Amino acid sequence: VPERNPYFKKFTTRTMRPVIDFDTCVKCNLCWISCPDSCFDVMPDATFDANMEACCGCGVCEAVCPVENCITMVNESEFEDNASQWEAWRKDKAAYKTWLTAKIGDKPSTVRSHGFRFRGQYEEELKKDLDRGGVEITAGIPGENAQHKTV
Repeated sequence: VPERNPYFKKFTTRTMRPVIDFDTCVKCNLCWISCPDSCFDVMPDATFDANMEACCGCGVCEAVCPVENCITMVNESEFEDNASQWEAWRKDKAAYKTWLTAKIGDKPSTVRSHGFRFRGQYEEELKKDLDRGGVEITAGIPGENAQHKTV
């Protein structure tokens, strides 16, 4: 009988995670309905907290949210734990707003190829590539009519 690996945790492969501005949430349910991991928990005030133990970091919640910057995907390396954002917001709204601003406020917004924004995930790598004169992209099967382009 097949069974799950007891040591694998879904969030360990996550590269991005959502941060939520609960003050701007309109309680539309779209993040909760659309999340492929069912990681959003309904809270007593009808907002939704992302359970970081279940989130894979796909960014669907950010993409479907109708409120600009209510849900923002941030690089996983910015975080030290999977603590509840809603609990932090509930305990001290001013401190949470400061934390939220520190996580997303000073990072440039970039568009990923599939349309979701991320905050600075590849900035350093791109700068190094541009400083070296760009990167070479190969299209086609190497050795068989491959076309090279430097960008």
